[in-house]
Amino acid sequence: MPHKKEHHPYICRFMEFQCGFSVAFDSSRANGRSTTFSRDELLSIRPNDIKRFMAFCAFGDPDCDVAAGHHPTHCRSATLEATKHALSYYMPHRMAPWCNNQGNPARSAPVNDIVKEVKKFEVRSEGRPSKAKRAVRPNEFRKAINLLQSHSSFDLKYRYPMVCLWQHHLIGRLDDAANFEINDPTSHPGFNFALQTKVRWSKNVMEERDCPAQIVLAARESALCTVLNLAIYLEEHLRRTPGAKYLFADDLDDEAPIRLKTNHRNNMDHHVFKNDDFCQMALDSDEHKGLGTHSFRKGSANKARKNGVNADEIEIRGRWKPQGKCVIFCYINVNQVHIDAKVAALPCPGGPIKYKLKVGLDCVNDEWLFTNCIPHIHARFSNDRAFCRTLGLATLYAYCEPTLRDLLTDFHRTRIAAAL
Repeated sequence: MPHKKEHHPYICRFMEFQCGFSVAFDSSRANGRSTTFSRDELLSIRPNDIKRFMAFCAFGDPDCDVAAGHHPTHCRSATLEATKHALSYYMPHRMAPWCNNQGNPARSAPVNDIVKEVKKFEVRSEGRPSKAKRAVRPNEFRKAINLLQSHSSFDLKYRYPMVCLWQHHLIGRLDDAANFEINDPTSHPGFNFALQTKVRWSKNVMEERDCPAQIVLAARESALCTVLNLAIYLEEHLRRTPGAKYLFADDLDDEAPIRLKTNHRNNMDHHVFKNDDFCQMALDSDEHKGLGTHSFRKGSANKARKNGVNADEIEIRGRWKPQGKCVIFCYINVNQVHIDAKVAALPCPGGPIKYKLKVGLDCVNDEWLFTNCIPHIHARFSNDRAFCRTLGLATLYAYCEPTLRDLLTDFHRTRIAAAL
């Protein structure tokens, strides 16, 4: 959200309508960005002005009459609530409820009433249809990864499946995954078979204590194992881009995560969500319309809940817990390792596992793994031997398991075969 009043599109649109609806709705976004409003002008706004603006947004008529058969088919209640919060942010007395013609007009009964009225229409299926994406189901998750990995290009076979797995495992948004830097994943200090990372870009992370390290576990279903796929992807990613800054982007500039998100959405839409085989499996439900990248976050949260995890524990893993909002959270340690691990285990298809060498394979030591399985990862993470060992073991397992060998790149397979 912008921090200057003169550039906020909601304020510009609202003030144009307040002044007589002189500018068309579609052009107001472009024409109003340079408008500056004084404190006196903002103080002159009344609840009825905002109510009429919201009525125009939802019903298409600022003076709509529900009794006359008008229905809110132009926007949803969620849009009205976002508009309310956006307007509230720029009100001079934004924290004060509206009372005796003073305070924040966005926090008034008429404004809340119209939002509630639109919600009633939505419940009766008489409002604008929802475009919310539903949660991905386990069979759809497997199919999506398989469809992507069936291609030969690096992005489709390795990068985008890894983004999906990373997002699903951490119960994160696409925006969270896109902003991960290459040095964010590390070994876990307490469990040498696991990894850990911090989801610094989560929208609920407002201060450093809201972002504890979170565990990353391997899965028994190897094709969907986050650790195994990370080992294969990261080795090739660093071979192609040794100086990479971001975990899932090749470019080094600050706009790389934005381009990654756009490309990921487009490729998921084209190669997965519009694929004929996938569409036969993923029929739209009665409540939601189709799937999107956010469906992976919803899917992993849903799976945890169905397996008996309570909502508070899911909030901790998904970083929804409002740490710091109440005094008690100032005393509770944010590093809830046992809860985080409990919830992290559930999105692991087949259950969580660890990779280890069988007894008697003394010839395969750390140096052999670093040299033959993950040389580029080791070159970048030479100070984190436990991290390299975990990814090296996962890579070796992928080569030794015939059903997984095709996941490795030609460069991987040739190097390991020669060493063996």
